[in-house]
Amino acid sequence: MRKIKIITVGILSLLMVACGSGEDELSLKQEELRFELGSEVNLVKEDIVDTDDNDVLEDVVLSVDTGDEEVTEIKDNMGSVVSILNLPVGEYNAYVEYEDKKIEYKLIVEDTTAPEFVDLDDEIEVQVDADGSNGEFQELDLNAYDLSEVVVTVAMDNVDLTKVGRYETVATAKDEYGNKTEKEITIVVQERTAEE
Repeated sequence: MRKIKIITVGILSLLMVACGSGEDELSLKQEELRFELGSEVNLVKEDIVDTDDNDVLEDVVLSVDTGDEEVTEIKDNMGSVVSILNLPVGEYNAYVEYEDKKIEYKLIVEDTTAPEFVDLDDEIEVQVDADGSNGEFQELDLNAYDLSEVVVTVAMDNVDLTKVGRYETVATAKDEYGNKTEKEITIVVQERTAEE
């Protein structure tokens, strides 16, 4: 009796494997893909779909719901998105479709790159500000490059623009996603020169 049960279980297992092998199981290698802001979003089927079957990969269609964003999608001859240009920071629903199956995954574009100062000298020279308005200093053009909105600030706690001297301080460039770059600078406050 025991042999019959073992044989029956073995036959049923073989039948289940045989029946299941005709069905193409679609699965993902990962649930989300991350890209840096400004980089081209390349969607490679082999990196997304968990299969070694080239016939399946050939028939898979990739799509991304970019909403109202103005982006450039590059598609292959099957209509599958292979690349997206100009995709802003955000989380997007993306899809793998094969035959009657559709699997959703997340495509995430993030900004993790700190701004870079543009032509910021180690020393900034300004004339003494007799009236305390900080006029000349406020007119300085302090810039930083970033793909996101960026604000440049200078710590003025230890700087007195009404007194001649050298003041060590820090310039900070911070983008809207919290990435920042700091640079130690010296503000040199000089005597006011006669205007011509």
